[in-house]
Amino acid sequence: MDIRKTAGLASFAIFFIFYSFYGSGSLEMVTDNDVYKPGETIKISGFSDAGSVTLYITGLFPLDAIKTVPVKGGSFEYDYKVMAGDYGEILVRAEAAGAEKKTQAFIQKDAADLLGVEFITPAIGERFYRGNNLTMNLRVSRDGVPLKDASVLCKLSFPGLPEAGATAELLPAGDFFADTYQITGNDVRSGGVYYRDYHIGWGDPTQTWVIKCAAEKNGERGGASRPIKVVNTPILIEFLSPPKALLENGEDIDVMVRAYYQNGDPVKNGIVLLEDSDGRQAQMEQVSDSGIFEFRKYDTASDNNYLSLSATAIDDAGNGGKNSVIFRIVKNTLPDTAYKLWWTLPMIITIILLTVYLEKQIELSYTENTSRPKILKNRIAELQDEKRDIVNTKSAIEEKYYRRKIDEGTFRRMMERYEQESTEIDVKIRRLKEELEEFD
Repeated sequence: MDIRKTAGLASFAIFFIFYSFYGSGSLEMVTDNDVYKPGETIKISGFSDAGSVTLYITGLFPLDAIKTVPVKGGSFEYDYKVMAGDYGEILVRAEAAGAEKKTQAFIQKDAADLLGVEFITPAIGERFYRGNNLTMNLRVSRDGVPLKDASVLCKLSFPGLPEAGATAELLPAGDFFADTYQITGNDVRSGGVYYRDYHIGWGDPTQTWVIKCAAEKNGERGGASRPIKVVNTPILIEFLSPPKALLENGEDIDVMVRAYYQNGDPVKNGIVLLEDSDGRQAQMEQVSDSGIFEFRKYDTASDNNYLSLSATAIDDAGNGGKNSVIFRIVKNTLPDTAYKLWWTLPMIITIILLTVYLEKQIELSYTENTSRPKILKNRIAELQDEKRDIVNTKSAIEEKYYRRKIDEGTFRRMMERYEQESTEIDVKIRRLKEELEEFD
């Protein structure tokens, strides 16, 4: 007969009798044995009148596990499988409705623990942002020789209890604390290296996580653990408007920002608060799923020469970020009436200049009507002088041709060109004379 199991059953019977006599308001918990080996299962059971019991299994780091177990018919049960790498004394603690119970057990190293398991990645204490991928790379060996085709199981857990009522939203498919991710088959790399990727969700807990992995082949086992740190992912904020850095005092502006994560994904379920250096605050409105937030008609009235605007963003998972811009404020030092007059002054000056311009144009038109005939006559005389010059030039060209100083081809080209110029001058003279007749 197994003395360990006999003692466990006896303890369970005592707790059952205690619960039967004293009923509700109690919490009792027991394990089936006091000593375990890697690969065995710790059977935890007990009684409670609460709807659920939270179990904490802690011991030599990193043996940590947390589980919320439902209570059915006044009793609860939970099985925790001891993994390779879990050694030493452990403490099992149960909490329910303010009550607490504890019991101890011991996990001894087994002779079958002959496999070496080494983490390649991640590094000890490596920081990961929410939304990042966590890549687990392990090397499994036997006496220093890389070992292929081993069954490698890894479990992600963390000390501390998730926020009450939010457990379901924080967990991936199955049970985040109890489910084991098997890394075999196509996940095997050369050299006895095994890998698996896990995407850290935006709402996953931000604290120290523990990766516990156990390898097994042909009845031989080995294990290793690795702590990492998961932290909030920063939200980046970009100011889209106003685009200018100089503002009129009291000017109403539309403020628009874009909030997004480091990987470029927009913030869709978040709040952006706007605050200026004078202590005024306002909540911006999300106007687009692309992470655009806006606040219209923001009053920039300030007693200072500079105004700082800060936008602070936070999403529903607690990730956050902040960014600020500084504007220079142009003061209005004139009285209100003088200030209005200052803006109407350019219009008055424009009207005066336009009036002067029109008067000048009328004067020029009159002068043109009285001096135009004289201008036309002078121009006709100039053109007639030009035509006489052409006639003289043509006569000179003819003389050179007759004296055989130029060939016939050159002579014809020159005569054609000057003949064309003479014709154009005749046309201009005719038009000017027609215009001159209108003044008679």
